[in-house]
Amino acid sequence: MHDISINFMLVGTVIEPNVFFNVGKVDFGPLLIGGKNKEIVKLKNLEEVPISFNFDKASISGESDYGNSLIVFPISGQIKPNSEIAIEITFQP
Repeated sequence: MHDISINFMLVGTVIEPNVFFNVGKVDFGPLLIGGKNKEIVKLKNLEEVPISFNFDKASISGESDYGNSLIVFPISGQIKPNSEIAIEITFQP
């Protein structure tokens, strides 16, 4: 009996999806404790296919000292091809 070894090579091309926010940062301005400010950002999909998105709840919550001071809505969804979706970010220290 002989052992036969067969090796396969998989070749492909990977590209990053062309999905981005319309802003690089969100500035909520000065707020007092108990105050609240809401900003809307656009998540844009410049691809020819729909793209699903999901914001990690743990990364939104941050450190336990801050509680639930940051709220993102919607937390997940799908962006149609060549379109954008509004993401509402609320900050309440």
